[in-house]
Parts: sequence; C-alpha cells; structure tokens
Amino acid sequence: MFEIIKKEKLVSFEDEILPPCWIRKDLKQANKKNNYFKDTKISKNIWVSGNDEKLLNELKVSIDNAKEMICITSYMFSEPDIKECLLNASKRGVRVYMLTASNKHLKNQPDEDDDFNNKMYVEMDKLFKELQGKIKIRTSENFHTKFLLLDPLNSELRQGYLLTSNFDTKGIKGRKINGTFRVNPEVCIKLSNEEVITFFNQFCYGFWIESTEESKIDGFLPIRTRLNKEFNLKDIIFNSKDHHSLEKAIIDLITKNPGKLNICTYGITRNNKVYEKILIELKKGREVVVLTRPRNKNMPALIDLIKEGAVVYGHDDIHAKVILIESNGNVKGIMMTANIEDISFDTSFESGKILKDEEAKSFLKILNNWIKNFPLTLKNSHLLKNIDEEIRVWNSLSKEIDIKEIVEEG
Repeated sequence: MFEIIKKEKLVSFEDEILPPCWIRKDLKQANKKNNYFKDTKISKNIWVSGNDEKLLNELKVSIDNAKEMICITSYMFSEPDIKECLLNASKRGVRVYMLTASNKHLKNQPDEDDDFNNKMYVEMDKLFKELQGKIKIRTSENFHTKFLLLDPLNSELRQGYLLTSNFDTKGIKGRKINGTFRVNPEVCIKLSNEEVITFFNQFCYGFWIESTEESKIDGFLPIRTRLNKEFNLKDIIFNSKDHHSLEKAIIDLITKNPGKLNICTYGITRNNKVYEKILIELKKGREVVVLTRPRNKNMPALIDLIKEGAVVYGHDDIHAKVILIESNGNVKGIMMTANIEDISFDTSFESGKILKDEEAKSFLKILNNWIKNFPLTLKNSHLLKNIDEEIRVWNSLSKEIDIKEIVEEG
C-alpha cells in the first residue's frame, strides 16, 4: 500500500518588484495634524489655507472696506461668507463684477476625486440665484483664474489678491466631507499697487472679450454685444484662447535660472511645452521635486518623471500651483492658477505672478513644510518587502490607481 506524502513549498514574494505605486512615508507622522502651519499667515502678504480662517477674514475685511468697485473671478464659487460680503457691498452702492465658469459647463466635467464638486454645483445654483440682479456675473467655460480686486481704479484705495483656491469653503477654510475635516493646501498672495492694475486689465479682457453668457433676472443668457476696444496686455502674465504669455514666462524661468526645481500642481499631463521642458531638464541631471495629487489623469506624466529621477510627493487635496527654483540661497519663482496641462496653456483663462525675492523664499518655506508632511510618495520599481501598509498601485491596463492592502501570511 502506498503512502501519499504531501509536500508543501513556501513561496516568498518579498523580492517582487511592484509597478509604480504611491506609498505612505510614515503613517504615524502623516496623521499628526499639528505638523502643518499653526499660523496660516506666512508673511505680511502671503497666506496658506486653514481652519483658523485668517485668509477668509482677510478677504472679507477687504470686501467690506471697498468703496467703489469689486472684481472677483473664480472657476467655482460657493463660499457663503464671501457671498454675503458681496451682497452687502452691492447694497452700499459698490459696483460688483464676477467672472466664473458656467455651471452648465461644470456639471459636464468628469471628476475622479470625490463628490464634493457635485454638491458644490447645487450650492452654486442657489448662490447665483441670490446674486442675480444684484451683481454683474459673466461666465465662460474657459474661466479658471482666481483673484479679487478692490477699487482697482482708485490709486489710494486699490488692493488685490491672487489665489490658487476657488472661492469655496474647502479651498479657503476647509469643511467636513463624509465626516472628515478636509482643506485643500492652497496659497494666496496680496498684490502690489501696480499688479492690481495689470490684473484689472486681464479682468476687463475676460469680461468684454472672453465671456459668453451674462446673468439676468431670469437666468444666464448669451452676450450679444461686444466692446470694441484694445486692451493693454503687454505686462500681463496670463493665458487665454489668444494669449499665452504664462507658458512663456514659466519656460523662461526654468531656462534662465539653474538650480533645484520645485513644482507644486494639482494637475500634470504630457503634451504641453512646460512638461516637456521639465522632462528635458531631468534628463540633463537637474534635481526636480513635484508635489501633486494622486489622480489617474496625472499618472502617465508622473511615471515618466520618476523614471528620470524626479522625487514626487502626494496629497489627496493639494490644489496649489507654484514653481520655485532654489540655488545657493537664492529663490526665483512664479505663482499661478494654471495646472501643468495642455488645456491650461491652450484655451484656459489663467493668471500668473512672478514672485519677488522675499515672496519666493516664503513660498519655499511653505513647500518645504508640505514636503515634510505630505503623506504619500510615488515610487517606481519598489520591492514588496519594503511595504507594510496600504499602497496605491498604478494599473496600466485600466488606467486607474488601485488601492491594495499588504497582509502578512503565517
């Protein structure tokens, strides 16, 4: 009689090389909420978003102090406190003008990140109905820039702010989403007197040339009359359907200033000149650090970058857009509303600002803080044995990020 002998072989997958994946740098460290800035006012004219509401209060006070005119532009608009300030300004006799993306356009935009935007579209519809007839609102599907100008025609009163955040609660002060408090890492800078004038010129160009619909008592209607006027756009760093000085300014910044390249962006894709320039610099051996959001749409471009040696950090809510170059204690940079995507440099209505020396150093302080505290880093050819927690693996077939949990056997 034969005896059946069972043989077992233990197979280890510890040395298996993973495809490109997002891993957590240190869960305990990443979950410490006090690692980020306790004081969200970084300098006298620079803020980051946060729940201490310093940025929100700065914007509210500036609107409340406006005497003659307010110009506000935002891709999305749903911040209730700002809405009340605008309504109160209108009641005081202040002329209020707004540029924003059409709600019809926003509803048709696919969003892979969360259901926050869908809820905001409902809020926007409600807010627009409250604002219609009280402030002048014009829309276009390509409006994406975000800035606020107060009394731009008055040399003694004029003020202005450029933001990476939309005028919504998640970007400016944070809000609870599915029971969790979330705030987008964002930045805001106060504009100089001269910069307010250039941004006002861009606003006028958007209002008279780029806009397609205008708010009326009974809704939004197509604009039928145009202002036949030339606008002084020479000193403006911006993008629109017919103007592309922002893209040129970024490429010039990278070309003329050697040193470590720090990039913070919500979106990054191939097929645009800025991305191609970054890739060329990497291949030359330049140090590049990228802070971005782990989105499916970003992954092909990011994988190309890490294969060439870039270091990439991730945060699920990052939305700021800044490019900084540091070399021997000197920092040069640009803050902008544009993502590093083809649409941003093709047809989108965007703004940019070259940072002064001290401004650039303040922004580097912000980015260095985020680098320390952002929970995710993108790795290529990482060993399975070096992972002990959840990972997000890029699936090249489905073109999606799959969340995997590592479980030890035995």
